[in-house]
Amino acid sequence: MSFRLTIALAMILLVLGGFVYFAAQRGSEPTERDERPFIYKVNPDAIVGIKVEYQDHEVGFVLTEEGWVCDDAEDTPVDTQRFGGMAYLLSGPKADRTQRFIHRQDDPQVFMVHSSWTDVLTRLATEPPYPPPVLLYATAQEDIVSINVTYRRQEVRLARTEEGWVFDDPSGAPADQERLASLLPLLAELKAKRSMENVTDMATYGLAQPQGTVTIVDKDGLSLVLELGGLSPGGTEQYARVPDGTDVLVMDIALTQALTRLATEPPHATPEPVAP
Repeated sequence: MSFRLTIALAMILLVLGGFVYFAAQRGSEPTERDERPFIYKVNPDAIVGIKVEYQDHEVGFVLTEEGWVCDDAEDTPVDTQRFGGMAYLLSGPKADRTQRFIHRQDDPQVFMVHSSWTDVLTRLATEPPYPPPVLLYATAQEDIVSINVTYRRQEVRLARTEEGWVFDDPSGAPADQERLASLLPLLAELKAKRSMENVTDMATYGLAQPQGTVTIVDKDGLSLVLELGGLSPGGTEQYARVPDGTDVLVMDIALTQALTRLATEPPHATPEPVAP
């Protein structure tokens, strides 16, 4: 080993030794933050359920053998990137001297905690950690050439022509161009809020006998067919699947209603006013 290398290693060890010494000295001296009292303390591995109520939002989570899931009708798995470590966050918050107040139901004391701790929890209620949306179909808006919707025994077939959208029936009547234009961005990147895989009981979700179908076709023949089932318990979502598929898709009710209204309230063009 060269003399220069020996000196270099000695300096590195000296610096590291000094760092460890001072770090140990600092760690041995209690700080104000270290002395903050725990509001409560539990083993994070013992937490099996979490419920958050904030303003008009409420959400619950349950630990299952497969991991944490949302306490909803579908036992939707949580987004682990957002929910990971939540049990440790809740296992033992310490009192602080800024911002938010917190009160335990079984304790008359009122504690102060940092708002960052409560912000994480309240966001669970306002923005539940569902998995990211599932992309079902992607194409350019201008490439969509056909939209067919059947719902509760009503049907509408629409086709794009050089003059614009028309009813794909013997009448060939023009359709409401503005109404269809508002739908195209949603159809060009059609997404489900989440997906439940390998479901065996389709009747539970109203998909044993679907209420309707949606078919989208682009100029290259790329198509998507969705069967529409029942509504979620809260009525804010609708279940769907691809024909003969084993996965149940959870769709936003605003999207499916906009599609099914094409059949129940056909988009007829408003007649041009007659000049006097």
